[in-house]
Amino acid sequence: MASSTQERFRRDSLPGGPPARTESGSLLVYVPPPAPVALTELIQSYRAALQVADKLPPVLTVRAGDGRFTKRIKVPRLRLFLRYFLDQHVCRRLAHLKRAFHADAAVGIDRMGELSAIDHFEQAVPTVPVRRIVIWFAVSVLFSAVAIANIAHALADEPLTEASAALRGSIASVISVDTNGLIEAASKFDAASGAAAVIVISLSLYLISALPISSFRLKRMLLNLSPTDEEKLADTAALEHVSRARGIYRDERAAFYSLGVPPPREIPFDLIAQATLMLLPLLLGISLAIGNVERLASGARVAPSIAAVLLIAMAWLFLVVPLGRLAHLAGIWRLRVRDAADATPPLRFSRDELCLPRLRFGAFAVDSVLGLVASAALLTVLIALAGWGDLVGTLWWFLGVPIAFAAVTVPFMMRKGEHAGQTLGKQLFELRVVCDSHRPVSGRRATLRELIVKGALLTGSSSLVFLPALVNGIWSILDPERRGLQDRAAGTRVVRAAPPQ
Repeated sequence: MASSTQERFRRDSLPGGPPARTESGSLLVYVPPPAPVALTELIQSYRAALQVADKLPPVLTVRAGDGRFTKRIKVPRLRLFLRYFLDQHVCRRLAHLKRAFHADAAVGIDRMGELSAIDHFEQAVPTVPVRRIVIWFAVSVLFSAVAIANIAHALADEPLTEASAALRGSIASVISVDTNGLIEAASKFDAASGAAAVIVISLSLYLISALPISSFRLKRMLLNLSPTDEEKLADTAALEHVSRARGIYRDERAAFYSLGVPPPREIPFDLIAQATLMLLPLLLGISLAIGNVERLASGARVAPSIAAVLLIAMAWLFLVVPLGRLAHLAGIWRLRVRDAADATPPLRFSRDELCLPRLRFGAFAVDSVLGLVASAALLTVLIALAGWGDLVGTLWWFLGVPIAFAAVTVPFMMRKGEHAGQTLGKQLFELRVVCDSHRPVSGRRATLRELIVKGALLTGSSSLVFLPALVNGIWSILDPERRGLQDRAAGTRVVRAAPPQ
């Protein structure tokens, strides 16, 4: 009954019904109208991208970026999952269009031309083999885990055994929502077992995720090109396509809007996967800091032992690196959303506008001296109020010192007028902190930059022979826009307050 009703509705309401005969007996065949030009051009772009994807080698090497040093660095892009990601992308958008066109056809709007074009192209796009992808990924996980575990056991059997027991206890406590069990399991980590856990977990997760993430990034590189070309793809910079949404992405938006359909957003698989990779180290860092408060406090004294230094290093790495990486991924996602909305990209900073490394170091030295004075004053107040103890020392080291340094920078950066975005050190060396849009920094950006990121770098640098500060300084020199890690996380730049004439 239902099928006859649907057939009668399609025959009476839709223009694509069965052939009819005129009074003279001649057969009338309905020919759907041609598809709009925007849809035809979009399908042609999809077809070109799929054809280029089939011709690519298994491992494609592309330039890392457009900087002075990154032009010489080649990064691999694996093709194993590329066709699956492309097929899923195309099928999802065509299905989105078909649903909208069927809804229009249901109210009498002629969409037979568009539906016919989509139906024909869907026959050329194979369905996404989800089961095969799951099997491939499971096999890669198994082989990677076995290989890394064998190598790790050969290098450090006893520390890895202790780390495995502590990890099993931590995971069981998380599953059973047992906070006390999590703290007790984390307290079993010492310097050796913690280092073994870091190496094994990092290598396993990154090796397992490298295959699908690199294939997804290669898909973004293909879709950012229009027209798609294999030689142009090999010569393009990989870092540009992490956040951009141009090329075929722009053709999609134009076609969707011209057809009266809102374009769907791309699922950020690579960002979700990398954010997920950061959750386990972050959880280990939190539990490690809670379960080893006394050790961390003893490691913050004047003459810490090697084990205490390693413990502080692990806590710093487990807490700061995941949080900084999550902030960076959130910034990439905001850039993708902005590009997907066709927002005007911010103007690039010229080399003359950006600060010189020696001026930046001088401003940093002045601000550091002021921060040391403020942190020493805060320590004096804490000792006078509560005396010296492990808890007081830990709170001062990990909270008091970053807050003291932020107190001598953030309020001055929030000034209005000609000193906006200037700390006392930057004011002395005629520098200024601005955001991506060339405007002065807001309170949220300044707090993120000075308290969360720079505070964590300062704490880790004092505990780890200033290694994080050294890495950050070299990074800011090699970066094309001379940005440090704090600038990357907060979306800021350090520029000259008075650019040279």
